[in-house]
Amino acid sequence: QECLAELPVCVAQVLKGSAAADGAASGEQQSIDQKPTVVEVVLDVLLSLLAQPTALLSKLCKQVVRAFAEDINEGAIEQMLSVLRTPIGAADDDDDDDDDVD
Repeated sequence: QECLAELPVCVAQVLKGSAAADGAASGEQQSIDQKPTVVEVVLDVLLSLLAQPTALLSKLCKQVVRAFAEDINEGAIEQMLSVLRTPIGAADDDDDDDDDVD
């Protein structure tokens, strides 16, 4: 799946720790801020997993969100809100349009 492609990069960043972020210069920090944070990418993966109708995935998502709760930032909250704002069935309608060829 597409959402899993960035996961190895996030794992590497989490394992590397916050030492590199603490030593970053202000110019480097601005370019880092433009990229999605680890928690935003993980949340994106979790939101796509929640679309699957399984209790196990739901429990897994809850546990991961709890683990990252301290790191949730404005961008991650905006991601969650955009999912809530999307009308039910709107995402399914977008996928159907790609298959229609005249």
